[in-house]
Amino acid sequence: MGINLPTKSDQVEQWGPIDMKLLYNSFWFAPMSGAVKSPWGIYWAEMVGIMENDTGTFYWWKNSLEREGVKSIKKLLLNDSKRKSVTKDYWKAVAGIQNTFTKFEELGAKAKFEDVKTLALDWQSLYYKFWG
Repeated sequence: MGINLPTKSDQVEQWGPIDMKLLYNSFWFAPMSGAVKSPWGIYWAEMVGIMENDTGTFYWWKNSLEREGVKSIKKLLLNDSKRKSVTKDYWKAVAGIQNTFTKFEELGAKAKFEDVKTLALDWQSLYYKFWG
């Protein structure tokens, strides 16, 4: 799948360049890009990110990010029951991440690989839910 951004600068919005490093598996980009399915059917606007020497710059069609945001607000936040459900899921994910972090701290420096692996997979799942 390719993406073709408009070539005229008045049709494109830009964020950056900013200092950044990607974490692999990139927990932020996977849900943002749709690589991880959103339980709510909401995704960011299509964009392009360019990384160079620990610097990132992102480009997207003018107003497309705002359009997706308005769509999300109308679909999820203005509907009282959906907003309550989203809020409940959000705080559940936050609590899960905090709990997993506490478990990592309790393992200490002499942790066994399998214990770290289990917690890392739990954390990954919770983080995807958070960003989704």
